[in-house]
Amino acid sequence: MRKKHYTRDEIIKICNQVARERRMAHLTPWTAMSIICGYTLLKEKDFKGKRIHAVSKAVDAYETKYLNGEIDLQEMRRAVIEKCDFLVLEYNAYTEQDIAFRKGTFNHWIDEKQLQPQNAINEFAIRYMIFFFTVLGEMHGYGEKRIKDIYTELNKNLNMYADNKISLKQWQKELMEDAGIWFDVPEDPITKTKGNK
Repeated sequence: MRKKHYTRDEIIKICNQVARERRMAHLTPWTAMSIICGYTLLKEKDFKGKRIHAVSKAVDAYETKYLNGEIDLQEMRRAVIEKCDFLVLEYNAYTEQDIAFRKGTFNHWIDEKQLQPQNAINEFAIRYMIFFFTVLGEMHGYGEKRIKDIYTELNKNLNMYADNKISLKQWQKELMEDAGIWFDVPEDPITKTKGNK
């Protein structure tokens, strides 16, 4: 449970963190998913840089088509789930009703400010996974069993990332050392820093 009282410095730090999350919500999730999915392919299926890059490039191509209105995301989602009905490729958007703190408090205000970026991050992650599993089927002929193996490991890695954002830097490093591929993280347009700083 959060503290009831914060020092001035603590309030400034929390506000800066929330402001950064809001600024970066449309930049970092795609890169994070690229690293997490690439790392999962490296560890689960022994993919190397060239194959991971090809998958990531194909996922990016689908994202471009989606942004240009050239594909139906829900139709793609249905097609993937029809093939692998164990996949969970949707999320429930957070609303103000999900905030546990009393309205008018600092903690309520902070959580309210995080609703939009958190929903944006979740939307990016789901969209990435829809494209990712579609590409694995199209490019590598992956069926239910192999996709299930990857999905299981991917969920473990996503949970690890949710608990400890530092793991992303470690996976980024391992992808470079073991697969020869580097995913650069976007830069905060205001602070000019990268990652979770």
